[in-house]
Amino acid sequence: MILLISFSAFAFDQQECDTFKKEVLKKPISEDPTAMDHPFRFAKQDSDAFEMLSKYDVKKLQLESTKISRIKAYKNCQTEQDQKQNYPFCEAHFDNYNFFRAAIFGMKHYKWSEKTKEIAKKKIFEYLDEVQSMEPAFLDVVMGINLLDMLAYDNLVNLNYKITNALKRDVETAREELANKFSESKECSVIKKNRFKEDEYTKTFAKRLVLARQQIGQK
Repeated sequence: MILLISFSAFAFDQQECDTFKKEVLKKPISEDPTAMDHPFRFAKQDSDAFEMLSKYDVKKLQLESTKISRIKAYKNCQTEQDQKQNYPFCEAHFDNYNFFRAAIFGMKHYKWSEKTKEIAKKKIFEYLDEVQSMEPAFLDVVMGINLLDMLAYDNLVNLNYKITNALKRDVETAREELANKFSESKECSVIKKNRFKEDEYTKTFAKRLVLARQQIGQK
C-alpha cells in the first residue's frame, strides 16, 4: 500500500517553478545541431558555467509537489494527463535532466577548472539526494539513474560502470513495461493497478539508486 503523508503545509508555487526553469535550467543551455548524441551544451566559459551551476537550487524543483500530485492521482484514479491538469506540479523533469546532461558533457569536454567540475558534481548529487529521499515520481528516479550512469561511464566519479549500467538496463525495462501497461485501458481498476505498480518501481529503484551511490570510491 502507498504510505499517505500529510502535505498540508506544502503549497506549490508555479511562478517559482517557471522562473527557475527560465533563469537557471534553460539559460546556460544551447543545442548543437551537429551532435551525434544528445545535443545539449552548457555554457563553455568556465566562469559562466560556475556562476550558473552555483545558482542551481534543487528545492526550486519543488519535488514534493510531484509526489503530492502522484499520490492524489493514484487515489483518484487519474491518468498521467489528468494528473497534470488536476494536480499541478513543477514540470521541470526534462529541463533539469538536460541541464545536468549538458554539465556532464562540459566536465568531460571543456577546459573547466576543478572548482567548476566539483560544483557540477555537487549539484548533481544534491538532485540525486532529493530524488532518493522524496521518491517524487518514477521519471525522476529514471533520470537520476541515467545521470549517475553517465558520470560513471565518463569516469567522472570513482564508480564501477558495470553497476550503473546494469541498473540503467533494469530501470529501462521497467519503464517499457509501465508504458505498455498504461496504454492498455482507461478503466479505473486498471489505472489504479498500473499506478500502484509505478509506485512500487519508484520506491524500488530509488533504493537501488542509493545502493549504487554507496559504491562510489569502492571500485
